[in-house]
Amino acid sequence: MKNKCLSSEFLFQLEKMRTTRPALVHEISDILNMDENSVYRRLRGAVKFSVDEIGKLARHYHLSLDELLSAYPEGGYEAWKMDLLLIADKDGLDPDAIERNIPLINEFPNSQCTELGGSLGSLTRHFYMHHKHLWRFMHFKWGRYYSNVNTYSSFDAVQISPKLADLFEVHLSRWKNIKYAFFIWDSLIFQKLVNDIRYYKSMDLLTEENVLLIKQDIIELLDVCEKAAIEGRCRDIVERFEIYISPINIDTSQVYLRYGEHWNYSIEVHGIRPIITSKPNVCKEFSQSINRLKNASVLISKSAERERRRFFNQQYELLNSL
Repeated sequence: MKNKCLSSEFLFQLEKMRTTRPALVHEISDILNMDENSVYRRLRGAVKFSVDEIGKLARHYHLSLDELLSAYPEGGYEAWKMDLLLIADKDGLDPDAIERNIPLINEFPNSQCTELGGSLGSLTRHFYMHHKHLWRFMHFKWGRYYSNVNTYSSFDAVQISPKLADLFEVHLSRWKNIKYAFFIWDSLIFQKLVNDIRYYKSMDLLTEENVLLIKQDIIELLDVCEKAAIEGRCRDIVERFEIYISPINIDTSQVYLRYGEHWNYSIEVHGIRPIITSKPNVCKEFSQSINRLKNASVLISKSAERERRRFFNQQYELLNSL
């Protein structure tokens, strides 16, 4: 963004919203209740948009002013944004919004430095994406309390659309570029999940059949994770894979991704990322804090066989109690 001012960069982002300028002018005219000649003058840069006008347009087109400020060379502004994965339509999560905003791994360069790491208080999409009913339950939990969409009024109403499933399959297939991945689990990560299932069942929002389907998915997930912990690889898509068990409670789920000199860091809720930043200095600081937690945690991948067996056996026994 060098040699550009914030105003010109905002105009550049606006121009990308529609394929033709007349269509954009007509739409902005309606949004701002302004004649089209005035809009043309603003898009040419002859007249600057006011702060109020920029705010209305940014809200309508989901433009992040934080991102513009963070890239501004004179600033040093630290940008955090609410990820648009939180958008839901009448059918649940909006796949179009996800497709526009999720940083697909195929956009990342093939670098030996590529690294994925996280400290997890609850399961994230990295683990449940191949398990349909568990995936539905995680989205049901989010939608029940974080959206006003009627779709989330019951578990049976929450379905994974083919478009959303295809999108996440493509997303997951790109993890083959990851050279090293590790996750530090809260020791009660599955206990919390079981508690949630019991809670919703007690409210009659889950049937016995629902619980059985989700339970079977979790068992399959445990089988996959135990195999990955034994082999030090994950589904043949990550070259080196590690699972740690934390001796202290992990309150939030944090995940970072490093590819070359580029970074992403997110704080995750129910596997859906509500807060994300790509500022390298911020990402580096949080990645260091996540890595420091390794020192107090037990590595159960390709080591600590007794602890690994004990941990997974405890989780299977826990699920049998459902």
